[in-house]
Amino acid sequence: MLSMLGTGGYFDAPPAEDEKLDILNTPYYLSSLSFLFTKFLLFCTAVFGSYGLYKDYKHKAHAFIYSFPMNNSTFLIGKLWSALFAILCFWIASYSGIYLGELLLGSEHPQLLSDSIFGYLVAMGVYLLPTLITVGFFVFVAVGRTRNFYAGFVVILCFALFQVLLEQVLFQFPGALAILDPFGQNAFLMATKDCGFHLKNGQNNP
Repeated sequence: MLSMLGTGGYFDAPPAEDEKLDILNTPYYLSSLSFLFTKFLLFCTAVFGSYGLYKDYKHKAHAFIYSFPMNNSTFLIGKLWSALFAILCFWIASYSGIYLGELLLGSEHPQLLSDSIFGYLVAMGVYLLPTLITVGFFVFVAVGRTRNFYAGFVVILCFALFQVLLEQVLFQFPGALAILDPFGQNAFLMATKDCGFHLKNGQNNP
């Protein structure tokens, strides 16, 4: 919410009438904004997405669950769905805050489009949610295999370090960097590097 308010000039003086302003609720800018807090959401996913599984193993609650007509795979699938539900809640909460910032700026704000649903769908469904689900799955598997809560954080740090390593090694090969980037950030930058002002401020998917 604060990111949207700050970018929209909520705390600043009104812009000049002849100043060129970026539209903040287009697919391009909402997607750009999502990359700012993707890694934070991934750490939240590591905490809440796998904590229940870790606690069950730590306190041996899974042995009690197995006494019912439930096998190991059913137990793990249920835990995985609960982790994905936690990821979905963080996904919705993150963009709810951005949308609240948009509402506080007001529908008459010069940097906002009246119909912004498509921009949110693109940013949420194309860029952020697949990343959260994919990395969240690896976090869940790591915690389940090692039965160590901190394994989830190690997985996320490995993904982040892998991204940094790719950027240092493949900086002259943007195509390969875009394909191998685990967070999709470099793919987004490559796809939008030639976008002009009007394309970035339109409703077309970058």
